Amino acid sequence: MPGCEYVARGQNEDEVLARAAEHAKRDHGMESIPDDVIDKVKSAIHDE
Repeated sequence: MPGCEYVARGQNEDEVLARAAEHAKRDHGMESIPDDVIDKVKSAIHDE
């Protein structure tokens, strides 16, 4: 979402995606997560 600065952290990609999906549903009212949003999340995942 434009302007959203939420950061999801997890031990692996599945955890990060699950937390990002929870955030999208809770804070942005998204009932389902479109494939393009999933792709954007995946492209932003990196090791800290």
